[in-house]
Amino acid sequence: MSPYETTETPAERKLTAPLLAGAGMALAAAGTLWAHSIGTLAMKAAMFSAAAGAVALVLWEPLIGLCLMAFLIPVESVYTFAGGWIAITRIAGVLTFTSLLFKAQLREGLLRFDGGSKWILLFAAWIAVSCLWAKEKSPAFVMALTVGQLALFWVLLRAMLRSPDELRWVCFYFIGGTALAILVSALMPKWDLAPRLIYLTGNPNHLARDIAIGLILLTYYAPAARPTGKALAVAVGGFLVLGLALTQSRAGWLATAIPLLIYGIGSRKVTPLIIVFAMGSLALLLFSVQLLTVHLGVTSADVEIRGESIVDPAAIRSSRADIWRAGIILGSRHPIVGVGAGSFVESVPEAIAEMQSYTAMRNIEAHNTFITAFAELGIVGLILLLGILWQCARFIARQPYSLEKIVAWSLLVSVLIRMMFGTVCFQKTTWLALGLSQILAARGTAKTEAAGGDAAAESGTVEA
Repeated sequence: MSPYETTETPAERKLTAPLLAGAGMALAAAGTLWAHSIGTLAMKAAMFSAAAGAVALVLWEPLIGLCLMAFLIPVESVYTFAGGWIAITRIAGVLTFTSLLFKAQLREGLLRFDGGSKWILLFAAWIAVSCLWAKEKSPAFVMALTVGQLALFWVLLRAMLRSPDELRWVCFYFIGGTALAILVSALMPKWDLAPRLIYLTGNPNHLARDIAIGLILLTYYAPAARPTGKALAVAVGGFLVLGLALTQSRAGWLATAIPLLIYGIGSRKVTPLIIVFAMGSLALLLFSVQLLTVHLGVTSADVEIRGESIVDPAAIRSSRADIWRAGIILGSRHPIVGVGAGSFVESVPEAIAEMQSYTAMRNIEAHNTFITAFAELGIVGLILLLGILWQCARFIARQPYSLEKIVAWSLLVSVLIRMMFGTVCFQKTTWLALGLSQILAARGTAKTEAAGGDAAAESGTVEA
C-alpha cells in the first residue's frame, strides 16, 4: 500500500471549506500589503479582527490552514507595524497542526512514515545536533527550528491531501499567492538591486523559485480545464512568465524551462505545449506594452544581458564557481560533521584565504545546496540530504506511466536545478514541490488503477 494514498472519489469535506479559505486569504493578503504601514488605531483594530477571523477559520477547518500556508509561501515574512519581522506561514502551520489534532485526523498520517519522512526527520535531527559545534549558535538554532517546521509541513501535506479537490485547492492557492507576490513586488520595490523584480525577502531568486513551481502546476491543470478555465490559466500564466523574466533570475529561468520541456515531451500531447506557447506569447505582449517594466526600469537589454551570462565563463566564475570552490575547500577541512548549521558565511573566509585567485563576492552563501550541506553538516548531512532526494525519485520511478508522474518528475527536476544554484533546503517552496511530486505520482497511480478497474468491470458486463 502506498504511503501517499489518494482516492479519485470526491472529498468528504464540502467545497465551502476552500471557499471560506478564500475569505481568510483575502484577509491575509490585506495584511501582507498594509502591515508595514498601518499607523491608525482603526486600521490596527481591523487587522487584529482579520487575524482573529483567520485563526477561527483555520481551527474550524484545517484545509483552510493548509491553503493559507500555500498562499503565503511567497511572502515568507512580513515587517509588522509593531516592529520586527513575523513569519506568518509558521503561525498558519501551527494552527493547522493544532486543528488537525483537535479533529483527530493526523494520527494516520503521522504513524505511516515512508522512507522520505524518515530521512527528513533524520536530516532535521542532524541539523539540531550540529548546533553543538556551530560557530554561530543563533543561526544554527533558527535553522534547526526551520527544518523542524518544514518536516511538519511535509507531514501536513501527506496527511491532508487525499483527494483531487484538496490537491487542486492547495495548488491553486499557491499559484494565486505567487501572482499576488509579483504584483506586490512591482508596486512596492524596497531594495537597491533594481532593475529586478524583488519581493520582501530582498532576493529575486526567491520569487523566481515560486514562479517556476507555479507555472509547472498551472500547465498541469490548464489542459483539463473548460475553455473559460483555459483562458484564465493562460492569462495567469502569461503574468507569471512576465514576472519570471523581470526577476532576471538565471537559475529561475532554467528551473522553469527545462521542467516544462520535460513535461511537454513526456505528456505525449500537444495541448500543454500550445498552452505554454500562449503563456509566453502573452508575456511578450505584456512586456512590449511595458506592463510593470516602467515602474521597475527593466529593459529588454537587461533581460538579454542576463540571458547571455548563463553561458559566459567569466560571469559563471564571478557569481558561482569561485564560491563553490571555497565551499568545497571549507567542507574538506571538516569532512565528517562540517562547521555547523548556519556557519558557512562566517567560516568561508578562511577557505578563501587559501585560494590563488577569487573573483566572487565575499561573505556570501554557497549558492549551492549540496556544497552548503557538505560544508555545514559534513558528509553525514550531505548523505541525509541526498537520501531525501533519492527516496523522492525512487517513489516516482516506481509508479506506472501517467501524466501526473511526468509532472512529478518536472517538479523534482525544478527543485534539483534550484539546489544546484542556490541554498534552498531551508525554503518552504522546496518541500512543497517535493511533497506535491509524491502526492501527484500517487494520484496518477490511483487514476490508472481506477481506469483499469472500470475497464475490467465494463468488459465483464459485456461478456455477461
